[in-house]
Amino acid sequence: MERIVSHIEYLLDHHECVIIPGFGAFIKRYEPAKIDTSRNVITAPRHSISFNSALKHDDGLLASSYARSIEIPYTTANATLAEDIAILKSQLSNNGETSIGKIGTLNSNRDGLLTFDPTDSTYVNSGLRDIKTNIGGTDDREDKVKISEPPRQYDRAIHRLMRYAAMLVILLGVGIVLSTPLATPGRETIVKASVCPIDTEGPKADMTEEIHPDLLISAPRVEEAEPETPSDKYCLVIASLANIEQAHQFMAQAGDDAIGMFENNGRYRVYARTGASVADVADAGLEEKYPGAWPCAMTTE
Repeated sequence: MERIVSHIEYLLDHHECVIIPGFGAFIKRYEPAKIDTSRNVITAPRHSISFNSALKHDDGLLASSYARSIEIPYTTANATLAEDIAILKSQLSNNGETSIGKIGTLNSNRDGLLTFDPTDSTYVNSGLRDIKTNIGGTDDREDKVKISEPPRQYDRAIHRLMRYAAMLVILLGVGIVLSTPLATPGRETIVKASVCPIDTEGPKADMTEEIHPDLLISAPRVEEAEPETPSDKYCLVIASLANIEQAHQFMAQAGDDAIGMFENNGRYRVYARTGASVADVADAGLEEKYPGAWPCAMTTE
């Protein structure tokens, strides 16, 4: 029991959803900092945890965590995970509740419906704490902060000044560009930009070297070949993994069963068969060998 709880806690630190196959899913939602005027408190940003018993489809995330930490094949990790889930269900059935570490407590009623009580309704707050304020009150304690809006008239003056400064910089830049002549081959005199009149009738500069402009030719851009897309429309997915390294590791362990993979909605799916229809990819042997295998359309949307 402690093993599956430790994996759930670790995965919730790095993912927004952790699915327990055939049981349910813990979902993490971000809550930004906000001002609670009823309690005179500025709440720190945090994550709230909820439980959804309808999300039961195995996405391979929890089993992959088992395989990495225990250093066992994916199929063995799946079997170990199934044993831990059975223990979790048994505790709920016998005791009516079970603790999920620092996350909260799962409860089961007589009808088998599951409810979840999070620990203090929060899970992660980045080490920040709530701040007491004197909004709506006159408390002068040192740990309270008075919040007031900056004067709007001052903001408008600063904005107007910055706009004028930007316009002045643009005008100066345009003036410098327009007043600077371009050097051309064959001219013996270069007249430089100046704010004062200069004598152009004096001795002329000796221009003995010709100016040869460099001609830069860039190599034509070679378009990278896009990966080929299988001609079949459907495939039998045997695993859905969080990253490409996990996908390659699973394919190496699966051997001849894994014939390819593709990325879909941030998940890397390994498939064993392809075909033009769902019926073409059905394989009772593979579905029995890889519990949770399912037909899937070959799309990358």
